[in-house]
Amino acid sequence: MFLVIKEGQGIAKCFNELGVSAFVLYYLMANGHTTIPLTDAQNALKIIHNRAKEWNINENKIGIMGFSAGGHLASTIGTHFKTITVRPAFILLGYPVITMKKGLTHGGSLKIY
Repeated sequence: MFLVIKEGQGIAKCFNELGVSAFVLYYLMANGHTTIPLTDAQNALKIIHNRAKEWNINENKIGIMGFSAGGHLASTIGTHFKTITVRPAFILLGYPVITMKKGLTHGGSLKIY
């Protein structure tokens, strides 16, 4: 399993400074087990929904943003939900990995760790 930390902290800090509540999800990439990051993201959204009143967050304005592989995860969570507590109100994608076809995706995205 490995963890890649890139853009999240800077973007979250900028949003927080603007008065927008932003969180950084550290999710697991576990040797090709694609359901693990999806479950991590779904659990994070559930926690935010469940604690929204405590944190003064409008439950109708909870979204997800991701870059690269995180963009792929954000798009997946926005289209593969089963309950309202894991359905984002909006999705922001920064250079998302949207295909795994050789020649069309970043080479590192094809690696299975």
